[in-house]
Amino acid sequence: AFAAGVGIAQIDKLENKIKQRTENAAYYNKNLNSKYLSELKIIENSRPNYYAIVYKVSHPKYSAFELGAKLNNFGIISDTYRFKYKALYKMPLFEPFASYCPNAEALSESIITLPTHEGLSHEDLRFIVDRVNDILT
Repeated sequence: AFAAGVGIAQIDKLENKIKQRTENAAYYNKNLNSKYLSELKIIENSRPNYYAIVYKVSHPKYSAFELGAKLNNFGIISDTYRFKYKALYKMPLFEPFASYCPNAEALSESIITLPTHEGLSHEDLRFIVDRVNDILT
């Protein structure tokens, strides 16, 4: 009952949170060097919540994991780096059900997330954009 009460109280804030996260994602898309980053395609007629924004990294020198490590050194946390993203069947819990999925492996090794939460200031966003662009150029 307590959790339901907290959830109901938070539901009114949801639209504003999604709006701010969407604006933060748009800022990244406008200001990041798109030569080496491309946002994963959003499914048509859908609406992302931008819990984080996901980019495919295609840099000749840095993998997505290496980019995540470099950003981490600046205090910029990418979930793909922090949680060492990999295909689920490579995790011990799912190993008994494993079936080789080369596309899942390739995707999990080539993506990076950037934070979009509503607590980010314009200065935070600019700092993130500047660090990503500095690393990739």
